Amino acid sequence: MKTSVVCLVLLLVASLGIAQQYNVPFKHAAAAGGNDCSVESEYLDEILSYSPVFFVDAEVGVTTDVDGVNLWEDQSTTGADVAQATGSKEPDVTSAVQNGLDGIDGDYTDDSLTNINGFVDASADEITVFAVGLTDGDSSGHLIMQWGDGAGNTGLNMEVGDYGFGLTCTAHQGGGSDRCRGTDMGDETAPHIFECVYDADADPGIATWVDGTAKDTVAGASVTTLDETLDSISLFEDNDGGGWAMDDWLGAVVVFDDALDATDRGVIRECLNDRWAIY
Repeated sequence: MKTSVVCLVLLLVASLGIAQQYNVPFKHAAAAGGNDCSVESEYLDEILSYSPVFFVDAEVGVTTDVDGVNLWEDQSTTGADVAQATGSKEPDVTSAVQNGLDGIDGDYTDDSLTNINGFVDASADEITVFAVGLTDGDSSGHLIMQWGDGAGNTGLNMEVGDYGFGLTCTAHQGGGSDRCRGTDMGDETAPHIFECVYDADADPGIATWVDGTAKDTVAGASVTTLDETLDSISLFEDNDGGGWAMDDWLGAVVVFDDALDATDRGVIRECLNDRWAIY
């Protein structure tokens, strides 16, 4: 009995030593993905290891002037930085919005950060989007991001509060669209991790989650196919400046030109949660 206890103690000590050697807290030593995402450098490495085509974080690559944020640098290899040249349309930096981290805050009027005709010049039949932020779910609609054609006619939108719904993910193609709406977003006064997958060849064709909880789906047989060039991305307001402005703040937005499976999405979601402490 004494021998067993001694062996157990030695095993625990050895495990702690390994965790410290690799600069990983013991409770995170076996975390999926292999990185401690509460550490900024490891968080960035973890997200980038899944090859996003767009990735911004409010603590990294933000440039401000007297009016607000005029540049938010894309951390992916795409280099599709989003910017705003009009001072009155620049969002603000709000300090320590969640877990001691800053957020980029829209004004619910016309603030936006965009990259028009300089993003991924390709049609996309698979898209995964994650966003961390706070935006209420009232009936007016609050656009988080749009990956589209630069004219607001075609693309994928992620928004909250579209006609009274919770998280909505919409595929637009010309005059047609398919909306994946979830009526229960949870606590609208709290920040969330919003998640959307679009896959024109799968069933469901669109699916949404809030903090890892499934919200709604659209059947694959009826989903709109995005067959136009998607070369523009916009945050806080749509590509053509036609409205749907977002209020409150964004902490991170990650976009993939792939329909990530449940395992990979779980790693990304938990990494975002380790950094932002959402749930």
